[in-house]
Amino acid sequence: LTATNGIVDANTGVSDALITGDNLNLSVTSGSVGTAEQKLLVALTNAARISASASASIYLAETQNSLTIGTVLAGGSAVLYSPYSFIDALNSNQNNIVAGTINLHAEVSVGSDTQAFGVRATSGDGVVIQAGKHVYASTDDGDMVIDTISAVQDVVLRSSHGVVDGVETDAANVTAA
Repeated sequence: LTATNGIVDANTGVSDALITGDNLNLSVTSGSVGTAEQKLLVALTNAARISASASASIYLAETQNSLTIGTVLAGGSAVLYSPYSFIDALNSNQNNIVAGTINLHAEVSVGSDTQAFGVRATSGDGVVIQAGKHVYASTDDGDMVIDTISAVQDVVLRSSHGVVDGVETDAANVTAA
């Protein structure tokens, strides 16, 4: 699905998926996918892969399954939600998401102990990740800039260079049991 000025869900305030089906590719040349007020809601079949690019931001939520991410590229923010997990469709050390800022919320896990999920924030604010169980995240290009990462169980971070505090406060950037 390709658009010039944006891909948005005109049915604000609903929780039903706008797009259902198998593999999905979204591309916006001048604008955003979804909005901060209304994420673009999708219900992809289990193990279906999504890739997206936008010159501005990407706001996306899966309503039924894990989100298997190929590549998500955003000039602004990438804000994604999964009722289960974020899975690396690339199955490699490449970054799955590259954006100015990244905010991921998974009810279960981000990545796995056998395949970390690649993230790279290009602004100084960094990555925000919340997971109900585990976070396995990596970056293959430069420092991993962290705002906050929280998980009920494990947090494992891998970087080709370093892991850097993006908010520079005295508060903990990473919390896990």
